[in-house]
Amino acid sequence: MKIRIGQIPYLNSEVFYYALSCESIELVRLVPSALSMSAGQDQLDAGPVPLVTWFALEGRYQPLGDYCIATGERARSIFMFSNRPIEALEGSVIGVTGETSTSVLLLKVLLTHRFKVEPRKYGTLGELSDAFLLIGDEALRNRKGVLSYPYRYDLGEEWHRWTGLPFVFARWAVRRGLEPKIVERLSNQLNSSIDKGLANVDSIAKNRRDLGMSHDEVTEYVLSFNYHLGEKEYRSIELFRSFLDREINGGSESLIV
Repeated sequence: MKIRIGQIPYLNSEVFYYALSCESIELVRLVPSALSMSAGQDQLDAGPVPLVTWFALEGRYQPLGDYCIATGERARSIFMFSNRPIEALEGSVIGVTGETSTSVLLLKVLLTHRFKVEPRKYGTLGELSDAFLLIGDEALRNRKGVLSYPYRYDLGEEWHRWTGLPFVFARWAVRRGLEPKIVERLSNQLNSSIDKGLANVDSIAKNRRDLGMSHDEVTEYVLSFNYHLGEKEYRSIELFRSFLDREINGGSESLIV
C-alpha cells in the first residue's frame, strides 16, 4: 500500500521532501489550494495541510507530529502589491492568486481587523485591480516589486507587527484511521528529511536558480522558516482561529471562502 502525500512545490517546503522518497510513498505535487481540495475529498493520506483547511478537517485528519510551515518576523513570499497605501484600500478591488487557501484569509483578517478596511471585491489575478496577492515561488519571483504597484506588503510581517507572533500557514496532518505503525514511520521519515534538508540547503539552492535568487538568498530564505510548532506558533494558530470564528459566530461570511 502506497501512502499518498501532498507535495507543495514551493521553495519553503523543499526540506520536507528532501529525503522522503521511498517505495511506500507517492508524492502528489499540489499548490496549497489544490492540496486543500484533495484533502477535503479524501484523496490524500498526509501532507502539509493549509491551516484553514486543517480547521475544517480536524474530524478526518489528525496532526502528524509538530511539523508545520511557520514564519517568524516576515513571510518573505506572501506579498500583497498595491497601487496605494494599505490604509487607503477601502472600496478597492483586490486580485487573489488561485493557489492560496490560508493567505487570502490572513489578508482579509488584516484588512478587516487591523486596518479597518473593506474592499469592494476580491477578484482573480488578471482582472483590473488596485492590489493583488501572490504567494510561494511566484511571490519570490516578484519580490523586488511590480511596475505600477509601488506598495508591497509582507503579510507575515504585518501579522507579526500586529500580534508579536509568528504565523503558521500549514501544519502536517495524516488521515485518521491510518495504521499507527505507518503514522509513526512517516513521522520519523519526515523528521529525518527536514533535518537532512536543512543540513543541505546548499544543494537546494543549486537546484532553484529558476527563482532568480542568489545562493545566499535561498539559504537565508529557507532557514528563516520554522518547521516545528512551538508555544508561540500554537498561540498564533488559536488567535487566527478566533478571528475566523468571530466572523462565523457573528453571522458574517466576509472572511469565509
